Formats: sequence, structure tokens, C-alpha cells
Amino acid sequence: MKLSSTSIAFATSLAAGCFWGAWAFLSNMDSKNVWTSASAQFITSVIMTSVISLTVYKLNRSVHGKVQKFVVPAATVFFLLLFVLLLVHYSAGTDNLLLTVSAPSLAGFGYSLFYSYSLSKS
Repeated sequence: MKLSSTSIAFATSLAAGCFWGAWAFLSNMDSKNVWTSASAQFITSVIMTSVISLTVYKLNRSVHGKVQKFVVPAATVFFLLLFVLLLVHYSAGTDNLLLTVSAPSLAGFGYSLFYSYSLSKS
């Protein structure tokens, strides 16, 4: 049975939510807001995984130049993700704010570089 791209995207989003939700849980284990932080990260990761993929795809197609096809999507994703995560976790009262948002933001940056590269090869 061949999986559709929608099924793969959904599974990827859920996996990201579980992984980064667990990260937020571990980062805030000693906090009274541990479950709020983990839940906020899970939901944000599920949504932002799709947003990141779409953003990289659209930017990669609209930007000209080899370097720009990597730099523009990656920088946009990093700052967008960092802003959204800071806003969500600040609103949720996450105690270890910088620890909680730094790793997912850097991972999103790495993913956007990898995805931009794979788009340029196709």
C-alpha cells in the first residue's frame, strides 16, 4: 500500500508534536506549568511543521539564485518559528522559555535547509 503525501505529512506533523512536546515536558519538568508547556509545544509543533513545509516550498519557488534559495527560506523559517514559539510559550507561562524554544527553532532551521536542498535537486 502506497501512502499519500497527505498521510506522510500528517504522520510527520504528529511525530514532531510528540517529540517536541516531550522536549518541552523534560525542559520544564520542575515547573508547575509542565503539562501546559508540553501541550502548547505539541499543538504548535503539529501546526508549524505544515507551515514550515509550505513556507519553504513557496519561498524556494519564488526566490532566484542558488544561495538565496537556501538562505531566504531557512532564515524566514527560523525567525517565524522562534517568534511563534516565544509567543506561545510566553503566553502559556513556560518557565524555561529559552531552553524550551531553542532546540525546536534550530531543528526547524536545519529542516528548512535540508528541504530547500531537496527541492533544488528536484
